[in-house]
Parts: sequence; C-alpha cells; structure tokens
Amino acid sequence: MTSDRKSEVAKLSSIILALGVLLIGIAAIDFYLELKKSMERSGGTQEPFWARCVEDAIIIAAKKDLKDVAVSAKGNVLCKFDRIGRGSEEVCYIDDRTLNETRVFAVKAGDVKKAVVCYRPVKPVPAGTPVPVGR
Repeated sequence: MTSDRKSEVAKLSSIILALGVLLIGIAAIDFYLELKKSMERSGGTQEPFWARCVEDAIIIAAKKDLKDVAVSAKGNVLCKFDRIGRGSEEVCYIDDRTLNETRVFAVKAGDVKKAVVCYRPVKPVPAGTPVPVGR
C-alpha cells in the first residue's frame, strides 16, 4: 500500500469516526429531550403507593405517608388501614371465596385509587396423571 493510499484510508477513517461521534451525540440529545418531556407530562410527581397481589394477599408499599387506606372488591371493603408510614408495607389477606368471585381489587389511599389483579398460580400436574377436561 502506498503512502498516498494510506493517507486516504486514514482520512476516511477519521471522517467515519467523526460521523459516528456526531450520531451518538444526536442520540444522546434526543434521549435527554424525551426524558425531559416524559417528566413534564407526569408532573415529576411520584406515586404515593404501589400495590401488588401475591397469591392470596395484596401488599401495599407506601412511598409517602398514607392515611385512610382501603382495599375493596365489588364495593365491599376487605381491609382498612388508618395509616401506613412512608417506606412501610401492609398486607391485606384475601379469603378463597372472595378470590373465586373476583380477581380485581381496588386499593384507595386519599384521592389515589389503583386496580390490582390477582392471578392464582397453576399447580403442576405430574406426568401421566389424568386431567379432567371441560371443568
């Protein structure tokens, strides 16, 4: 390879490298603007609590101090907590009858209300065991 050819390859490599850095910079700016837009849409506020269902219990995790927290199903209050402190969790156990009637529960704290869906895990069936069909 001649020295002229080497210098052309070096120039081309420099251009490609500069173009790559430019594209990475544009992507970073775009990511920042999308993140900023997302924060503005949500108002930058954090949800006061998080609720999830684990088998037969709804767990409420407070991100802020909560007062008058209620868990209900079909309009019936199942559990009520006067206060849940920031960083704390409370558990509302749900009986089998209620779980069989509904899988969707409402957790309300102040003005915030969230729906929580409970799924029953399917128990494994050993190979060779007859499984009833149509139930």
